[in-house]
Amino acid sequence: MTKGPVSQVRWFTRRLDRSLVVCFLAGLALNACWQQPSPATVVVFVLDTVRRDALGCYGNPLDSSPHIDALSRDGVRFDQAISSSGWTLPAVGSLLTGTWPTIHGAVGQGVMLRPLRAEVQTAPEVLRANGFRTVGFANAAFMSPMVGIDRGFDLFDHQYSYNYDSRHAQLVVDLAIRELHARRGEPTFFLIHLFDPHLNYAPPTGYDTKFTAGRTSPAPPITMEMCLNLQTGEDRRQPPRAEDVAYIRGVYQGEINFLDAQVGRFLDELRALRLYQRATVIVTADHGEEFWEHQGFEHGHTLYDELIHVPLIMKFPDGIEPSRAVVSESVRVLDVMPTVFEILGIDQPATFEGKSMMPLVRGEAGGDRPVFSESTLYGPQKIAWRTERYKYIHDATSGRDGVGELYDWQQDPAETRNLADAQPELTLRMRSELFAFYAKLRDRSQSMSETELVNLSPVRIEELRSLGYIR
Repeated sequence: MTKGPVSQVRWFTRRLDRSLVVCFLAGLALNACWQQPSPATVVVFVLDTVRRDALGCYGNPLDSSPHIDALSRDGVRFDQAISSSGWTLPAVGSLLTGTWPTIHGAVGQGVMLRPLRAEVQTAPEVLRANGFRTVGFANAAFMSPMVGIDRGFDLFDHQYSYNYDSRHAQLVVDLAIRELHARRGEPTFFLIHLFDPHLNYAPPTGYDTKFTAGRTSPAPPITMEMCLNLQTGEDRRQPPRAEDVAYIRGVYQGEINFLDAQVGRFLDELRALRLYQRATVIVTADHGEEFWEHQGFEHGHTLYDELIHVPLIMKFPDGIEPSRAVVSESVRVLDVMPTVFEILGIDQPATFEGKSMMPLVRGEAGGDRPVFSESTLYGPQKIAWRTERYKYIHDATSGRDGVGELYDWQQDPAETRNLADAQPELTLRMRSELFAFYAKLRDRSQSMSETELVNLSPVRIEELRSLGYIR
């Protein structure tokens, strides 16, 4: 039957009403879709060999780390973060297990390396058991599956890197961005280890002379041999001239600038995928680098602050409003993953001895945090104890009665004045505290399983020699 004019109007109106309702409901659904919270993302950047004072947010004036500095402004900067060691294996082992090298077991000297103990849980294992996908990118022998750093990762992309042949940050970040897209719809933990600032210092063109005040010789790559040959004195054991040290540090700073650009690329991708707001992003270092502050060069041989006083920055997800932009109390890198567990509402395993830093972020008391560092890869074995003002370093080769070194790190942050002879009572007290703490760790360690020494192939031994770790 043909509709009349009035019927046609009513029919059209009903259709329009239904269409409007459908469109309205569709709009609600679309809006709900857009407002669905993105899955939790946790990103930990481990910047190999990055000194705390190489970053602008820690006072470097060169504007070589703008992306990390911006991340710091979005989060919290920890001014007194201490690594458990001055070289990669024990330091990263502590980051991932939340405990001390003596307990997690991943230590060594020269080619004598031990893996993580099986009974010590790793953070990726804990996160995977709580529904996270776990993705790791790592470089260098001390972050390899042979020492157990891969435990708990669904994907662990490792490549052996050494001084003269390393996988650069741009490629690592390319791979990490690809995984970020692939896992966008699920909670994911990323460990991204970037090796570039390690020797050799070889920043790409455009970064190589950016911070060298016009000097171009000797041209990068700057090798360990070149650095040692610049040393002075009849025996070539004295530090280089000040202008040579400044040049080497300028080339190193170019590596920092390139590294920062790659970190920035990943952060930009987090923003583009609408993951940044809910993401927990952490930037830290395994250790720093010595540029002859204590007559030595590179790392692995001491526990001075140029090696173990590291950067630590945390950007928190929406819903967490830090009451402080800077935390000045001493913390440990082994506190990082316990902090992540609290953010995610995950129970901290008993094997993790680190403490969440969230009370400090909220402006509350942080509780007792013994600050202890240990393990040298070559040279005398060292252990160190730090209080809120002083730091004591003990050389194990001197025996229990060795005087050691005492520094007032608040008044003398460069650790240039050894106060051990001037303050014998304080030195004795600090040494006694250190020995008591270390003895308890060793007693516990002896009750745990013994790990087998890693059987390094001749190729891996040569790689370690290329890194300068075999002397």
